[in-house]
Amino acid sequence: MNPSPLRLHLSDVQVESCARNLHAYVRTAWHLVEPQTPFVDNWHIGLICEYLQAVSNLEIHNLIINVPPRHMKSLLVSVFWPT
Repeated sequence: MNPSPLRLHLSDVQVESCARNLHAYVRTAWHLVEPQTPFVDNWHIGLICEYLQAVSNLEIHNLIINVPPRHMKSLLVSVFWPT
């Protein structure tokens, strides 16, 4: 079995952190999704990640995300969260 390209560059601690924390995963994998764009972290990204993790843990059953355009809704929900 071949290890994933991301795993080749991360320690086991970082891999475990990314597996448990969506926000850590987004920060770590950003350069793979948007290689030409620097990642600019902000509180709303962490909060959206926290709510998406709550949906995954069945703590929240219905979630609506209302933030202005260009605040990473689509990337967080459609790209990072499912992976």
